[in-house]
Amino acid sequence: MKRQLISSVLALSLALGGAAALPEGVFTSDSSSITAASAANYNGFTYTTSSSGEVAITGYTGSDTTITIPSEIDSKPVTKIDSNAFYKSSVTNVTLPDTLTFIGANAFDSSRVTSIIIPVGVTEISTYAFAQCSSLTSIIIPKTVTKMGDWVFYHSSNVTIRCYEDSYAKQYALDNNLRYAIIEHEHSHTSKVTKEADCTNKGVMSYYCPVSGDSYTEEIPTNDKHNFVTTINKQATCAEDGLKTLMCSLCGQSHTEVIPMTKNHTYVGKITKAATCTQDGVKTYTCSVCSDSYTEAVKKTGHKYLAKVVAPTYDAQGYTEHTCSVCGDSYKDNYKDKLVRTSIAKAKVTVSDKAYTGKAQKPAPTVKENGVTLTKGTDYTVTYKNNVKVGKATLTVKGKGAYEGTVSKTFKINPKKTSVSKLTSPKTKRLKVTYKKVSGVTGYQVTYSTSKNFTKSTTKTVTVKGTSKTVKSLKKGKTYYVKVRANKTVGSTKYYGAYSAVKKVKIK
Repeated sequence: MKRQLISSVLALSLALGGAAALPEGVFTSDSSSITAASAANYNGFTYTTSSSGEVAITGYTGSDTTITIPSEIDSKPVTKIDSNAFYKSSVTNVTLPDTLTFIGANAFDSSRVTSIIIPVGVTEISTYAFAQCSSLTSIIIPKTVTKMGDWVFYHSSNVTIRCYEDSYAKQYALDNNLRYAIIEHEHSHTSKVTKEADCTNKGVMSYYCPVSGDSYTEEIPTNDKHNFVTTINKQATCAEDGLKTLMCSLCGQSHTEVIPMTKNHTYVGKITKAATCTQDGVKTYTCSVCSDSYTEAVKKTGHKYLAKVVAPTYDAQGYTEHTCSVCGDSYKDNYKDKLVRTSIAKAKVTVSDKAYTGKAQKPAPTVKENGVTLTKGTDYTVTYKNNVKVGKATLTVKGKGAYEGTVSKTFKINPKKTSVSKLTSPKTKRLKVTYKKVSGVTGYQVTYSTSKNFTKSTTKTVTVKGTSKTVKSLKKGKTYYVKVRANKTVGSTKYYGAYSAVKKVKIK
């Protein structure tokens, strides 16, 4: 039922936060990760079994892009997605089992998954679990998740975290400046008596949730005694008896009784003329039975001043206003000077670099004044300059509201990202890489290594003008990993685009 409720909520748009850049090609792994080569295989899923009889998924060797992970293998529950299990996987849609409790580090790092529902029962999502998932737009996280590692959504800029209002996942999104949407619905049943009980027959109470349609009924027990409801047929007065009828609301049985006449007047007081600061008022007392009445004077009140403090603003003085609650007379005193605005000329401004798109780049800055993070639109406004072409752009923050003055910050607009079109080993000890042209750049950097992690000792970089490069004198039979990025020189500064995806080739 919870899975159905979660999937029916409406998405809400909130602010997206950024993440600090890390070196290309680097990912993390915890001590429990295991390669698919040493794991058993079940319908394309590689896995390991712990000594406690629980199964961990370590990878997927099938070709399907839409998959459902089984809840058990060999009659043992699947409780874990191991580290790097779907790293760079082509799977786009995955259904996780309800038995799952843990998702490991880099579990879906750089995969093509588009949306995912974390099942109720998962308690921990590890570091980089959904990092660099550019296609991931939606993830539903239940309240059972109470631990999440650093950088879970590193460079997954399109994702919206769907979570409950008082959940750990919401606080994680707030702490890391991530976009989130609140799952608002839980059953809220309304009750209605669909069959009344009487003195001999049981009744029925029906409960219905108008959002989900969930319903159930409860039995109303019979009443062993009559439930008499009184109706006044004739009101008693100070000089005459009255008459009332008592009827059982369950079975309809009824009888009448006499209401004895009242022996004393029952007076109810009401202000018929309000007293003011200078004139007496009148209070009238009327018998609620026979309407006999009399009046008495209500003494004048004098002024009753109530104080209201009006705080000073940046545009007006503050003061205390005293107003009489009786006649409205008022006066002011205790004047306070206007507030003084704070200059942001020395505020700390941080902003992320952007990639060239041909359109104006407007990254949102973080502005801190004396340790306090300011709010755009409330505390400041932002303008941009030279923010279209590759090179150095400038944004200017101008104080607003409680702040005044300006402060400027530069950021880079780097070339667009290229991609490797073809990577071959055409001849012995050679590789040839061809990549897509990026308009307006100065050249390209081709980086190759025998390590998929591009360690310093195994990595070399060459600068190229054209869109292909042949590298010679390589190690025969070795596998080389290759990535390419564009660069452009503006003035005396060289600007680099992001690296392409890494491809590999075995050398002849």
